[in-house]
Amino acid sequence: KNQQAWELMSRTGLAFFSSLVEHLATTLGVRAAFIVESMDMKGDRAVSLASWGMQGFRGEHVYDTKETPCGRLGNGASGIFPSNLADYFPDDDWLQQSGMQSYVAVPLVNQYEHVLGYMGVLDDREMENPGKIIDLLEAFVPRTREEIIRKRRDTGLQRILEDSNWLLYRATHPQFSPRLQPPADGAGFLGYAQDELAAYEDLRCRQLLEEDRPRVLQTLADAFERGQNFSIEYRLWD
Repeated sequence: KNQQAWELMSRTGLAFFSSLVEHLATTLGVRAAFIVESMDMKGDRAVSLASWGMQGFRGEHVYDTKETPCGRLGNGASGIFPSNLADYFPDDDWLQQSGMQSYVAVPLVNQYEHVLGYMGVLDDREMENPGKIIDLLEAFVPRTREEIIRKRRDTGLQRILEDSNWLLYRATHPQFSPRLQPPADGAGFLGYAQDELAAYEDLRCRQLLEEDRPRVLQTLADAFERGQNFSIEYRLWD
């Protein structure tokens, strides 16, 4: 279990969301788990980020939370419906068709008390000990909140880069992902297509000029150790 938890926490983005919902459902022994992102500051509209144990969760598009269990979480409190879930939300068509009978979820709220989304589990039978479920969900709230914020920041950055002359690749310690943004510009900058670069786990080792490598790698190692930003110039093979 410790190895599984370490692997989960080492992932980012959609890989983290997908792994987390599977981990929650299997660990708790429930039918399904989900993470949704809010499309506004109050959580009145949301879209599915990841779900496990059910196909087409909420149609996987933006939906109104008002007549759903998630609508009760907009004030920042947890939502607990251990049984007879469908009786509480007769106007929730998806819920009526899904056969789910219990629900436990927590809101994902940032420092400004804006609702970033919701994370929870569902089951087709009564849930026992919902307090234990809340404890597990709460343990993952900080990281899940961080990943949603990261996703929004990256989406905004992508929009900026789409019409720019800059090239960006993501740095993830200890390796650098070779995924370039904007993808279409990778060949123009480095002379290699996206699929060619994807064959290398560490973009630096493929592209970095040998004479500059010791200085660059030492600078990066020092920055990671101190947790500080850095700026460095180096040469790449084209």
